[in-house]
Amino acid sequence: MKKILLATTMLVGTAGFASAEVSFSGSAAAGVAMNGTADGGDADPNAYMLTDDTMHTYTNASLDVTFSGATDTGLEFGATFGLSTGRSYGLASDDGFGANDGIFGAPEVFVSGSFGRIAFAVDDYDFFDDANGSGDVSYSGTFGAFTVGIIADVDASEFSGSASGTFGGFTLSANADTYGETNASAGYTMGAFTAELNVGQSDVDGTTSSVTGTYSAGAITASATYNDDSSWDVSTDYSANSISAGLSYDSDSNYTLTAGYDLGGGLSLEAGYNNTQDAFVGAAMSF
Repeated sequence: MKKILLATTMLVGTAGFASAEVSFSGSAAAGVAMNGTADGGDADPNAYMLTDDTMHTYTNASLDVTFSGATDTGLEFGATFGLSTGRSYGLASDDGFGANDGIFGAPEVFVSGSFGRIAFAVDDYDFFDDANGSGDVSYSGTFGAFTVGIIADVDASEFSGSASGTFGGFTLSANADTYGETNASAGYTMGAFTAELNVGQSDVDGTTSSVTGTYSAGAITASATYNDDSSWDVSTDYSANSISAGLSYDSDSNYTLTAGYDLGGGLSLEAGYNNTQDAFVGAAMSF
């Protein structure tokens, strides 16, 4: 959801700086939710010690602070960090209640220019396979039709790299890391339809592959994925006139239903339910 500045931007004129500013944004959520145990669901995946199959309240808020500036030579620089507090809830594969400690998190500090963007955040970057690593340094850059990225875990001397490119209706991408994970994908878009082939290789799972088709027209988006182990999943989403709704279903009979209504001004109502009887009804706010 779009974030709106909480405070007037502070402009600083200092020798050696073309401009600098500090901005604030925030978000909050509140409602009632339940972690269900039906169909093998984990009632408390985050070990928050809440009673199984019972409704509980959640309230949480976050504050994000961004420092940004630019030098006279065109280099951009800055830092971001945030504070989260309260009890959160998420309806997803890692759903559950979570405790936010109310402490400012470690900052990300960056510099960017025509060479790309380099940033530092201690143990805060996932590798591109999103499964391994705890990166400290991130680099990304776009050069013509190509985009490249590197994430490095300095402490463990591990790294992950990615590259992608778009050529007409074709999109190609690949990533690899020092943990033995490699992934590659090729996609083609023609009008409202996109087809994508994904192939992965890991020391644990061997070679895996999947094919995904997506159709998007107006307020409706639908997609289907078929995997090489004969599993599949389908989903459809609707979003128009402040109303949103979603449905997903897979070959293991897992399903998730979501709905939302945007009241404007940064306030939305939201609700969800899945096959393990996880459920929530609440409000989300952005500032």
